[in-house]
Amino acid sequence: MKKIILSLLLCGLMAVSLTACGGNTGQENNHDTATPAGNIILVAYFSLANEQYEVGVVEKGNTQIAAEIIAAQTGADTFSVESTVPYPTTYDGLLEISRELMAQEALTA
Repeated sequence: MKKIILSLLLCGLMAVSLTACGGNTGQENNHDTATPAGNIILVAYFSLANEQYEVGVVEKGNTQIAAEIIAAQTGADTFSVESTVPYPTTYDGLLEISRELMAQEALTA
């Protein structure tokens, strides 16, 4: 289970990091929301909310919160990437899926 959550978080952070770095013109950012030459900035993220282990139910996942902070600082739009097959909303449900995938060797290091 830890591998799947870690993988999802890393994918989300990577997407946010790469998106935040795009469009760099070499000029210093003065924190205004104008983008050079009409460029549009999009922060795409994959985040898991609902029941979290030892935390309880959360409305927003960590990656969504980070994406919103980056979007606010850059004037970007946000886009939530969602799975075509919904993940379970409970920790135990996620754990069961993770165990099944590991048994099928679908998850590799």
